Amino acid sequence: MNLTVNMADSAQMVKALIIKSEDARLQHNMSYFLSTFAQLQQFNGEILGEYHKRTHNHEELMNNLKKVN
Repeated sequence: MNLTVNMADSAQMVKALIIKSEDARLQHNMSYFLSTFAQLQQFNGEILGEYHKRTHNHEELMNNLKKVN
């Protein structure tokens, strides 16, 4: 449950950063664009890492359930 909440929070942050970086690009504020884009890449990596954790946990759970049954 905690992983899902963290992933949803990160997804909201990614959406906000996309909007901020697009606004900065349209205003030709390249330094702010680059900083928000770097933050966007960082959050994207975090979301991907959380996804891999959830996938690994699910695979372990399924393997252990197979052993039990």
